[in-house]
Amino acid sequence: MPQRRYAEKWRVVRLLYERGWRRQRIINLFKVVDGLMALPPELQERLRRNIVRLERRRDVEWISPMFQLCRQEGLREGQQKGRQEGRQEGRREGAIDLLERQLHRRFGALSPTVQKRLAKASPEQLAQWSEAVLDARTLKQVFSSRS
Repeated sequence: MPQRRYAEKWRVVRLLYERGWRRQRIINLFKVVDGLMALPPELQERLRRNIVRLERRRDVEWISPMFQLCRQEGLREGQQKGRQEGRQEGRREGAIDLLERQLHRRFGALSPTVQKRLAKASPEQLAQWSEAVLDARTLKQVFSSRS
């Protein structure tokens, strides 16, 4: 199915250039076609390369700069998402480290089972346990009922 969609999208792109329309009209129509006929990344890249070749033959650069802009925006979004995920993971690791130290100080050495449980815990569980450690008299109480 993606191969067929690619072939049709490529056919439509060629038709856009063959009609002799103004640059802006081609760009506007391409945006619609591109939005309606989404392709997997490898086929989208193949389409981009073919458009670049087509534009070189016609001595124009209309659609290919859009691909570059979209790629840059995609990279920026990916970088931003990566930073956000990194911050979340860093906060989670920090919460685990703090809770481990609190538990160790309060109840002594932690068993491998407790350490595994902490490593698998969600941020919400870690927050609950961090509060529970303040009032719990035993390690079991820290992990009881709210986990």
